[in-house]
Amino acid sequence: MKLRTLCAFILLPLATIAAESGFDIRNEAEFHKVVSPDARLEKLASGMSFSEGPVWADWLSSVVFSDIPHDELKIWNSTNGLKMFRKPSHNANGNTLASGNRLITCEHATRRVSVQKPGARVQTLVDSYHGHKLNSPNDVVVKSDGTVWFTDPSYGIDAKQRELPGNYVFRFEPKTKHLVAALTNFDMPNGLCFSPDESKLYVADSGAPRHIRVFNCSHDNQVDAGKVFCSIDKGLPDGIRCDRDGRVWSTSEDSIQIFSPGGELIGKILVPETPANLCFGGTNRDTLFITAQSSLYSIKVASQKRSVTALDPRRFEKQITEFEASDATNPPPQGGIVFVGSSSIRKWTSVAKDFPNCHVLNRGFGGSHLADSVYYADRIVIPYHPKAIVFFAGSNDINFGLSPEDVVASFKAFVEKVRTALPSTEIIYLSISTSPSRWTEFDRVRQTNRLIQDQIKNMRNVRYVDVVSAMLKNGTPNPDIYGPDRLHMNEKGYAIWTSILRPYVHCDEQNRFRRNSKVTLTFS
Repeated sequence: MKLRTLCAFILLPLATIAAESGFDIRNEAEFHKVVSPDARLEKLASGMSFSEGPVWADWLSSVVFSDIPHDELKIWNSTNGLKMFRKPSHNANGNTLASGNRLITCEHATRRVSVQKPGARVQTLVDSYHGHKLNSPNDVVVKSDGTVWFTDPSYGIDAKQRELPGNYVFRFEPKTKHLVAALTNFDMPNGLCFSPDESKLYVADSGAPRHIRVFNCSHDNQVDAGKVFCSIDKGLPDGIRCDRDGRVWSTSEDSIQIFSPGGELIGKILVPETPANLCFGGTNRDTLFITAQSSLYSIKVASQKRSVTALDPRRFEKQITEFEASDATNPPPQGGIVFVGSSSIRKWTSVAKDFPNCHVLNRGFGGSHLADSVYYADRIVIPYHPKAIVFFAGSNDINFGLSPEDVVASFKAFVEKVRTALPSTEIIYLSISTSPSRWTEFDRVRQTNRLIQDQIKNMRNVRYVDVVSAMLKNGTPNPDIYGPDRLHMNEKGYAIWTSILRPYVHCDEQNRFRRNSKVTLTFS
């Protein structure tokens, strides 16, 4: 939103603002798929000068958002209400999260996109393009491949401060630090979001056009010329979000407008203050949080938990190619131990030292799901003809809303793919664990573990190793074994995994894997 004109907004006295919502419905059947007829808008907090950029943080069980003129980031949850999160925020606007619970923020005052890890200092992610200062980064999203996409209109600067010839949509590669002007033909690019499968990029233009455009986006991040997706009939589009079924939710002068995947207006959630941005939040992503001028609102909606089946595994192609390039330069030995899975494997940097008598190869890739390991098994597992595979995955599947049965189906597919190519290779499956940030998912984790345990009983050369019990303290995740993000383990956590695995990972010929060894399974 336009920083230098914020003080021109006349905010109504709070007593005159109703917290009860109404709807303007154009397609009743479609509208009520996502908003119940008895849903009501609730004012959660007020007193802000201009609120923007809400993002739901699972590890905090809270929504974090900006109050631009007050130079603050705020935090709200149902237990503690409204609190200060960070000050100064450098007139922060849009916020989003990247893997590892890193908070990515667009800052007007510093003309940068910043990043902050839990418990760490705020750092600059990117602030210039070809040696010239950015305009005033406005809104930001992170694609599943880790690329950071943000809009850069000139709302936060005067004409004399401008160093770039236009207002662009940028793509930033954190690993290479490479910044690309992905789209350059906008008046005032503002909110942006991806479709569930990330094949489409939506960008709101809050300048003269006052419409939302949509672009086809390839898995290697090339975008086409795009087209107009929809126009806003009142006011302008600011923040936008895409739900799990491809509908686009946009702010407007008087409401949140909901559009079908084809661009038809389904209906509006009327809001008493002009909304600036929105996000889906709550454990099940069934709460729509709305930042609107002086207040934070919410309304219950259909669950927006995403399904892993909607994600294209090619989002990891670059990382897999890097593995292959490393193999070409330094070929790993055949017949070793391959550790594969999600970020808890990738972050196990001491694994070779922890198993000193083994030829260990770490092929974890962060943010991945079981289906991704199935897809890439013939490139990150099978070529090494390993003696054994240590496999940990499934937590991200549960977090994305996949059912226990779906997780088990992917697990079986992984075993079958490996077994077809490597009939004698041992597969050691580490049970899905639950971190403090995902403790609310423990019932589904436990159910999934039981189902996988039952499957393994009938599988040859597959071992189930329980790690859950050792990671609990007084019946809940032990906070001492996790890092500041309350999601990933620290050295103490990996020491526990090492001690549990050692009886099952022997690499010398005298102590080969014991085919008849039994694993004690306990569930707390």
